[in-house]
Amino acid sequence: MLSEDALDYLSGDDVSGDRTMIAILKRVSVQLNDIAALVEAAETHFDMGEGETFSDERLHFLQGVDLAVQKARGLAEFVTQLSHEMPAEWRVDLTTAINVIKLTEMRRHLGGDVSDADALPVIKKASGDFDLF
Repeated sequence: MLSEDALDYLSGDDVSGDRTMIAILKRVSVQLNDIAALVEAAETHFDMGEGETFSDERLHFLQGVDLAVQKARGLAEFVTQLSHEMPAEWRVDLTTAINVIKLTEMRRHLGGDVSDADALPVIKKASGDFDLF
């Protein structure tokens, strides 16, 4: 269960203020798992059709995608375990750190504007910023 601080509502995109490290680490873990889910979903689009053969290049690419998923999930679990070992009274001011994050939705999640219960898989809902390049 997240602390009350993690569930506080923050108005607008101005995410700042003092938060517990436990709550922050749990939110980072959720974001890492969301990234892994996005990469896994994208991975299915690279599957081979019937009769196609794997080239070495394609095999290395798919192995790299799988490794990215494993790393994101591993980091999420690592961060979660760190939060279990941390004193509950440790707090940090998010003002500077949160301002370097460009994606509004991620800022809101990490800053506590959205509860983890409301964090639907990113691939199932449109949200945030979009850059076409």
